[in-house]
Order: sequence, then structure tokens, then C-alpha cells
Amino acid sequence: MKEDTNTYTPSSVVYSSLLVALFVDTKAVNYVLGAFMGTGDEGYTTLLFAIIAVSSLTILLLHTNILDMEVNLYVWLFSAFIMFFYYYTSSMIERPRVPLPFLLGFTLLAFNLPSLLKIDPRLTLRAAMTIPAIGVFLLGRVFIPEEENELGTVSMMRSYAFLVPVMANILYYLLYHKSERLSKDFLFLIISVINLIYLYKILSHGSRGPFLCIASLILFHWVLKKDESGNLIWSAGKNLTIGIIIMVIISFFKEIIFGISAFLNGLGIHLNVIDKFVRKSLETGDMSNGRTIIYQRAIQDIPDNLFFGHGMDLFEHNTGIAYPHNFILQIFYDGGLMLALLLLIPVIWCLIKKIRFDSHETYSMTLFLFFISVPGALVSSDLWQNERLWLFFGAMLSSSFIYEVERRYEE
Repeated sequence: MKEDTNTYTPSSVVYSSLLVALFVDTKAVNYVLGAFMGTGDEGYTTLLFAIIAVSSLTILLLHTNILDMEVNLYVWLFSAFIMFFYYYTSSMIERPRVPLPFLLGFTLLAFNLPSLLKIDPRLTLRAAMTIPAIGVFLLGRVFIPEEENELGTVSMMRSYAFLVPVMANILYYLLYHKSERLSKDFLFLIISVINLIYLYKILSHGSRGPFLCIASLILFHWVLKKDESGNLIWSAGKNLTIGIIIMVIISFFKEIIFGISAFLNGLGIHLNVIDKFVRKSLETGDMSNGRTIIYQRAIQDIPDNLFFGHGMDLFEHNTGIAYPHNFILQIFYDGGLMLALLLLIPVIWCLIKKIRFDSHETYSMTLFLFFISVPGALVSSDLWQNERLWLFFGAMLSSSFIYEVERRYEE
């Protein structure tokens, strides 16, 4: 089945799709620009966020009839709550770890974009997998190793930055490529090869979190699919198989990791996402790199202020540790049951609804935003500086983010 391309997509949707793709690719674009310009790693993030914010408001004003605009009141009210929470923490307790400009860009801009823009998920995925591709020409400078690092590993931030085009490429192939015309296959092939190179760099020199995101997506898609008509297709047998595999991995995790590492090393293949577990186990006896201790400290302190929490982003101030390295724990630590009820419960409810009942287009964007943010946020990143996670939250709570393109297909 090939897509009949005689379908009309409004220009505002096209522009919005490209803006959202640029937003999720911002950190990768930042590193690519830094490599070409020879400047610092973080020199362009603020500028890119500012361009996206201004462009989004321009699209909203020029292409939207304000009288017909769908108002996501809950998103607006919760945004006001975030600002109140920030100023309350600053004035009554202590200044939060997150600077106010970062809160505006990484949290509030990301959270509100899905309520301001309407996108075509197919175009967004295609753009997200393509925008950072030019970085392949300066691969050594884009994936520059961390300072004083004999192993040549790259930072967690770089690993997560280039996870985005890789994940977009994987999802585009799984959900859309079969309906492409042959004339587009060559370009798709080139971009896919570039993203395979990025994937190899992430696996061989990057952090473990991005591998968790990719593996989670592949396992999810193996068990559950949604066809073009919006019908869910799942297998009880595959669910049982995945459950057994997970139980075996949990029970014999150390033995499995050591065995895989030894096997790959014997073939001359060294993947940091595997070998780091071995190194940490031999060096400290803790394969989690200290996360177990951090989680225990957060769980121990949460009951002290169970309902209202300790204040926004004060984990470092209270414990000397930057953040809990798990966004769910940080939600309960920072804002207690109050923040969890206001944020987690509505997001989970909307996530289930979108996967079960919404269209194939909504399903594809939900998977993309979920798997580039949630698995990684369970093991790393500060909640209040994780723009992809807040974009996911905003997308789940928005009822107007997805433009339902009426695609026609021909044999």
C-alpha cells in the first residue's frame, strides 16, 4: 500500500511540525552547531528555544482563529501553579536548583507547546530524524569525549541528544515507511544510515539510559501495535514471554551482563552501555553507579513532607545530591502527593486513553514522546530541566496537538 500524496496539510501544521521537531532536536542541533562553529557546547540552546517560542506564538496569532481555539485550561492552570511553586519555594524555603530561565524554557515552554501548536506526527518524525543528520560530517567533534576520560566515552547529555533522531527513525520505519512512495526511499536510506552511525556511537561510547529507551520501544512494539484504522493488536503469548524474560533478567542480571560483555569483547566489540555495568561492579560493587543509594535517600525523606513535599528542586540543598535521578521520586519529593495528584494521575489517565482509543497518528506521537523521555527520566535527569519529559506531559494533557490527516492509499 502506497500513500496517495494528493492530500492537503495546512501550512500552519507544516510549520508547527517542523518547530516541534526542532524543539526535540534542540540539544543535538546545539552540539552540531558547536562542532561547526567551534564554540561551547551550550551556546545555542537558549537561542533556539527563543526562536521556537517566538515562532510558535507567531503561528498561533497568524493562523489560528482565537474564537475557535481549543483552550487547554488545565495546562494553563498547571503552568500558573508551577510558577507559584517556584516563587513560593524561592521566597519561603530556599532558591531552587533550576534557574528561572531554565524553568521557562525546559519546563513551561515544553509543557505548553502541545496546547499552542497542531502537528502532523508523520512530518514531525521525518523532520526529527533528519535535522541533526548534517552532524555526521564532523562526527569526531560532535561526539567529543568527556574531558580526562581515557575510555573515550561521551557525556550523558550528548547520548540523550542524539537518541531523538535515532528514535524518530526507528518509529518512522515501524509505523510509516511501508506507505512511502519509492521516490522517497533513497533519502530515507541515507538518513537511516546516518542515524545507524549515531546509534553505534551511543551504544559504544554513550550512556546506558538511551539504550534503555530504545530497548523499551522495541519490546513494546513487539507486543502491542495499532493498525491504520486505530485498532490495537496485541498478543497474550508475547506478553507472557516478555514477563518471563524480564523475571530472568532481574534474577540473573549480573551474570547476564558479565556474559554478554565477555562474549562481545571476545569478538572485539566494546559497547559502553554494557561494559559500564561491568566496570562499576568491579570498581565499587554497585552497578547502578550510586543510584540505589540516591533512591533510598529520596524514599526515606519523602514521608517527612508527604502531602506538600520539600519544595521545588531542593534535593541538592537538602542532601548534597543533585537530584533523585528518577522523575517519579522527584515529583513526590518536591511536591508530595499534591504534585503527584495534579500531574501524574491526569497524565497516566490520558496516556492510557490515547494508546487505547485515539487514532494511529496520536498513537505514533505518543510513543515517540514517551520513549524519548520517560524511560530515561526514570534513571537520570532533573525533572525541572527535562524538556522532552515536559513536552510529553503537555502532549498527554492537550486535546488539540495532533492534526488528523486524512490519508488516502492506493495499491
